[in-house]
Amino acid sequence: MYYRLQGNAPEMQIDKRHLLQKVWLFAHLDQGELDLILPLTREHVCPADRVLVQQGDTSGDMFAVLQGRVKVVTSVDGEEILLTIMGPGEVFGEIALLDGGARSATVITLESCRLLVLPRAAFQSLLYTVPSLGARLLATMAKRVRTLTERAEDSSLRDVPGRLAKAILALVAQFGMPAGPGKIRITLKLSQMELGNLIGATREMVNRCLGQFTRRRWLHHRQGILTVLDEAQLRAAAEKRRTATVRRKRRAPTPTTKRIAPRARKIAVPVR
Repeated sequence: MYYRLQGNAPEMQIDKRHLLQKVWLFAHLDQGELDLILPLTREHVCPADRVLVQQGDTSGDMFAVLQGRVKVVTSVDGEEILLTIMGPGEVFGEIALLDGGARSATVITLESCRLLVLPRAAFQSLLYTVPSLGARLLATMAKRVRTLTERAEDSSLRDVPGRLAKAILALVAQFGMPAGPGKIRITLKLSQMELGNLIGATREMVNRCLGQFTRRRWLHHRQGILTVLDEAQLRAAAEKRRTATVRRKRRAPTPTTKRIAPRARKIAVPVR
């Protein structure tokens, strides 16, 4: 099964089954199982800065990113918090796919994206046909819970430089490209505000930390593009745990009890 890509690039034919196998959720399914899934899916192409899923919506479709990158954000007291960034082969929307409830986050495209959409109604019947898909989806949920638990741990045990260093290393693993001997360039462009949302810090704190990392020659930061120069130093900073300082309470001065000497009792001595 093929479809055509159009745009500024020359038109080309791409095997849709091959793209589906790139999605890790479906990567280990055999050809027969893939043939059951393909008719249920549809392709969706959208430009950058397009809202794919809105927090609170009740649509239950699952999306797989085939090309491009998206950001997952949530809103707390009117403030946008960046939860994660997803690229090709990653899946989102699996929570609503299972329970049909409201979306827990908003998903927005960072660039032009090509997505594979699996409608919830079709998926419900698919689970009975392909049991291995349900088991793999459970693994996805476990991975998300583990990520959220780790992030909560980072907030309590790591300071802002440590959290930022760890986030940069995660971006290197996902979007890093060699940029010369010992250098890795992160191809995803993120603003300091987005980096702050990712680690739970203000833009000013991120700016200060990036300045420190740059002066120490751990990385190079220019126009939103990060290039890692010393991965080992960043890793050491990321693994450093916050040292808890325990302040001893100053003991309140104990009131002094004024001792009053007992009066000498007058004893009448008879004069002889």
